[in-house]
Amino acid sequence: MFPPCSRTCSRLAPAPACAEGRCIVTEPTIICPNCNSEIKLTESLAAPLIESTRKQFEQQLAQKDSDIAKREQLMREKEKQFAEEKCKLEVRGTPR
Repeated sequence: MFPPCSRTCSRLAPAPACAEGRCIVTEPTIICPNCNSEIKLTESLAAPLIESTRKQFEQQLAQKDSDIAKREQLMREKEKQFAEEKCKLEVRGTPR
């Protein structure tokens, strides 16, 4: 659901433009790639498109989160390795 387009207007719209207190709403449309006709996107037509786009973005976000988690784990492992190597060098470097 979309918020009202202005303080004085109670109409709900995705991308409104208000001029002189009157609400001007353009309905979302798509152009058919075959016949170039304009098709108005009603909620029933737009819902599957919105849902598939939402799922695609959620998958991309999950993949990025996974990639970041893997990089963070790799960094923790490298830090641990460096700390172990530093400790070994410090032990070797101490005079007996």
